[in-house]
Amino acid sequence: MFLSEALLLGIMGSIVGVVLGLLLTGIVYQYGETFLQQRLPARIYPEAILYGMVLGTVVTLVFGVLPVLTANKVRPATILRPNETALPATGCLNVFVTLILVVVVIGAIAGRILGSIPAGIIGVALTLLLLAFLVGVMWVIVWFVGKLPSFGIADLRLALRNLSSRRIRTATTLLALAAGMFALSSITFVGAGTRELLNFQLTQNFGGNVLVFPLLGMVSPAIGQATVNAQVSNMQGIEYTTQTMTYSANLIAIDGAPPPETEMQALIEEAPRRAQRIFNALRLQARETTNPNPAPFTVIAGRTLTPEDNGRAVMLVSDDFLTQQRGIGLGSMLTLEYNDATYSFEVVGVLGTASSVFGSVGQYIIPPDSITQSPNFALTTLQVAPENLNQVLLDLSANPLIIALDISFIDSLLGRLIAQFSAIPTIVGLLSLLAAAVAMANTVSLATLERRRQIGILKAVGLKGQRVLWIMLLENTAIGLLGGFLGIGLSALGVALMTALGTGIPTPIPSTAVPVAIALMAAAVLIAWVATFLSARPAVRERVTNVLRYE
Repeated sequence: MFLSEALLLGIMGSIVGVVLGLLLTGIVYQYGETFLQQRLPARIYPEAILYGMVLGTVVTLVFGVLPVLTANKVRPATILRPNETALPATGCLNVFVTLILVVVVIGAIAGRILGSIPAGIIGVALTLLLLAFLVGVMWVIVWFVGKLPSFGIADLRLALRNLSSRRIRTATTLLALAAGMFALSSITFVGAGTRELLNFQLTQNFGGNVLVFPLLGMVSPAIGQATVNAQVSNMQGIEYTTQTMTYSANLIAIDGAPPPETEMQALIEEAPRRAQRIFNALRLQARETTNPNPAPFTVIAGRTLTPEDNGRAVMLVSDDFLTQQRGIGLGSMLTLEYNDATYSFEVVGVLGTASSVFGSVGQYIIPPDSITQSPNFALTTLQVAPENLNQVLLDLSANPLIIALDISFIDSLLGRLIAQFSAIPTIVGLLSLLAAAVAMANTVSLATLERRRQIGILKAVGLKGQRVLWIMLLENTAIGLLGGFLGIGLSALGVALMTALGTGIPTPIPSTAVPVAIALMAAAVLIAWVATFLSARPAVRERVTNVLRYE
């Protein structure tokens, strides 16, 4: 009977899953066509539908073995007791054999899809081990919460006691809810954190919020810079300007000796001079700003550059693999060739990897005026007050020889891209949260069935049905709060690490994602309340005489 029921549930669930999968595929195609602005050919793959239906049916059928094993151990005397709800244990051997069957069957199906059955079986086994570990962690958390003091509150004491009475079941429910919260919060937090990180890095590295590209700078950087200076000299609202100059130089010597061959150069036999110049090319940058408090470079060794270094032959080098292979460090003297002129720079500092939005690979920073010749490229950045931003952009756009770009435009473009790419994962996260809600409702329903006698006794000694329901609400509210806190907390930890590596300042929850975090915590509590009301309220309303009739 149980296997037949499991088979029917597997077939119906597989059909519903296939329909939802096809609908989700249609949504993905719509987003893809909108993003790419072109028609995408769509077709239905019968083998994918068949695999999905077979997998869903087989998984449900395999897990239906455990109820059959449990039912076989129920004694007739237990069945004839109307108030007996305790179920016998399945047994470690039966559970182990069932898990082996699950791993083999699901692994074989997954391996068939992946093209390697052993790989599929190993993957499923590792996944189940990971789930077992996570359930164990949740079990410890539930045990710890059950040991918290109740401060003399009888309702809270009963709720904590009931919470830890079925720890495995509570732990699995908590894991499902935390996973759903983690999925949704990760999508939101990572997107918002990425936007804030890139906006911070763009503003910090470019030195302002408006980028100015002089078209004449492609011909002559000096003429282009003069054009920009003449245009912005009389504008209102410009707090400071920053000019970044780029020089493409060639490394000639390190401490008076030719640079050693890198591993890549060693792969080329008798590399021609042109190839040698490519391997020894350095991208130098010089930044000149009127900002009274410029953002310092991230230096992990030595010192940074100061205004007193302007015009001096000193340099900051990046801590990348080329620098390490060449043996460049503090105190090294680099001889460079730029436009047939030779310059020598002393290394006074080593840059960290977070000194640029693109990292520090290939960065070599020199002071302004240390190279007397014109740069290969010059970029001007303006820091404009927010109230004057639109007017400054309008005035700059009036000059056909200047292109002005607001950095916030890059941020808005990135926001639209993140919204497009996160739409489908958000739907998947919502589905996982819905599954967690169903699991919690099932847990509450089973707990209510097992506590019919306890509920009847509580009502018999004078407790009202509303108070009994309140105790169950306290219990499941604790589960909802724990699930939301764990899921959102793990997401916040990941975002904090990401922002700490990017800016040096950890930001667990981005400012734009705070309302989402609050909404997710409220949703976790709401799921617990709805599951409790729908599953426990009918049992609480049951008459005491019906529950305790055979006592």
